[in-house]
This record gives sequence, structure tokens and C-alpha cells, in this order.
Amino acid sequence: MNFTRFLSFLFFLWMLAFFTVSAFAQEKDSLVLPQGDGLIDEWFSHLPINVMMGTHVTAAAVDSTRTPWLYPLFPFLYAIKIVPVGGMAPERIISLHPRLVILPAERKDKAGILKNAGLHVEVLDFTDYAGLLACIQKSAQLENTALALEKARIYKDFLIENLREIPTNLEGAICQPNGSLPNLIKVKPDAPKVLHLSSLEPLKADGKNTIIDEWIRMAGGQNIFTFSGNKKEITWEQIYAWNPDIIILQANAGKWEKGKVPTGAFLLKAFKENHLYRNPAGLFLWDRSGPELPLQALWASAIISGRGLESQGIKKKMHFFYQTFYGLNLSDEILEKILKGEGP
Repeated sequence: MNFTRFLSFLFFLWMLAFFTVSAFAQEKDSLVLPQGDGLIDEWFSHLPINVMMGTHVTAAAVDSTRTPWLYPLFPFLYAIKIVPVGGMAPERIISLHPRLVILPAERKDKAGILKNAGLHVEVLDFTDYAGLLACIQKSAQLENTALALEKARIYKDFLIENLREIPTNLEGAICQPNGSLPNLIKVKPDAPKVLHLSSLEPLKADGKNTIIDEWIRMAGGQNIFTFSGNKKEITWEQIYAWNPDIIILQANAGKWEKGKVPTGAFLLKAFKENHLYRNPAGLFLWDRSGPELPLQALWASAIISGRGLESQGIKKKMHFFYQTFYGLNLSDEILEKILKGEGP
């Protein structure tokens, strides 16, 4: 009897060890990248570029309010890990064994830790069209496939073809914040006064030394908000004093309606003359640091010049863009929603 109990006890220990090892193996396997090593991308603007390049992404920073059509049109993205707000802890990144880590400029401080652990780390960002093109080319070089390199080549042609003025600072630009010289654009004194609002509650506008200021000027307008930087808080009293000719709302800025904006907002010149516009948004917000910025230049030129969207053949250009760079054949209904800044 004692011998039988002893055998039972040994069997129990063997089973306990088996399940412990199995559980550990399962936990370890969950940290290993599916389908081989992939990319961890903490730059939330970069995921649409990864999709363009055919990159295998393991984890990415995502802001769904800025990417209304990205996940619905590419549902495989729902399977990737989400980088939490503030970024992944370095030890978590190391445990995932990525082949490449991309960090935005504001998180460059942890690049050293990751590099010391043997990881390939790139700090990428851009603040103008020259930087956008440099980042497209850099992303293609990092992916280093025939597909990615060819898309980068076609993208450069598409960008230059559709800008009202070719940026003066393309030469030597790199994929870094302020990685290029200023783009010299002459603005006429009588150019339409444009205000770009990133948010209505709280009230925020985008000023000088931004890519928003650049596409306003390239489209023939002048940015009425002369302070430097993105998403700066302003007051309605300032807007009343400026009385802009054109107001452009970021797609997710909020609604311009009674109860949401003061009564004086409906007395502004831009509103009364039907020059209040909501910016398009597709795979990313067109007006900010995403790959649809060539389309933004076309849209802004049509709006600010007063010639209208048909003058730019914008839907034809959209069809080409989404088909060529993303393999998407979008319906007119979806294109209309994108142009209106609406989601699915």
C-alpha cells in the first residue's frame, strides 16, 4: 500500500512538472513573434506607411480617431498588439525580439537601452513635405523589398506631380524632425486668410513651422494664426478679431453647431460665405503627418483657390492613390465619406 502511494506521489510530481513546463512554454511562446520577427512601431503616424510597404507589424501605436478607415479596410491589423499610450516598456519590447523598432522623436531617449540590447532602432519623424518624402524612402529602405522600393519611387513621382509648387528643400532632407531646410514659399499679401482648427473643445489651432502651415501656403493661402507649433490653445475672441476667409476643421475636431460653438461663430465671414470646411480623413488624417498628404495638397488647393474639387480631378487621383499604394478599389460612396471627413 505504501509503495502504491509512493508511485502515486511520483506520478503527481511528474504531472505537476509537465503542466508547469507546458504553461511556461505557452507563456514564452506568446512572447515570440508570429510568422517570424516583425516590427514594433511606436510612431502612430507610421502604421499606414507600414501597410503601404507590406511590412509585417507585431505591435503599433494607434489612435483610432486619426485612422478612421485603416482598420476597416485592412482588418488583419486587428490582430497586432497595441502599443499603450506613452509607449512600451523597454523590457517588453526586448522580450518580443523584433527585427526593427521605430520610435518617434519624443521617445528617442529609450533608443539607447534598446540598442544596447542588440535591437535595430530607428528614430523617425517629419515636419514638412520634404521630410514626408524622406520618411517614405527611409521606410522602403528599411523594408528593403522590391515592392517597397518600387512604391517609394512611384510615391515620389506622385507627390511632386501633385504639389502646386515643388518644395525648395527636397534636396538633402532626412526623416527627422526639422530634417530639412525651410521650404521657401512666397505668399501674396492678398492671399485668403486661412485658420486650421484641430479641436473645437478645447479650442486649438495650428500655426507656423508645421506641415499644416506648409500646405496652406502651397495652396495659395496665408495662415492667419502666426504662432509656432501644432494644437495651440486660442480663444473665440481671437478668431472674431481675425475673421478668417476660410476655416478648416480637422476631421475629428468636433461639430460646428449650436450648443457646441458660441453664437458669434455663425457671424464669421467664413461661415456666412460657406467657406467652413471639414478636412478629409482616410487611412490617416489627410492634413497631418500621414501618407495622404499629396491628396491634402490637391484638396487644399481646390478649396483655397475657390476653383472647387472637380478642378483637381480629385476623385480620379484618389482612385489612383489608393489602388497603386494600397491595392484598394474604393467605391464612390467611400471616397465621398473620406472627402467629408466621415468614418465608415
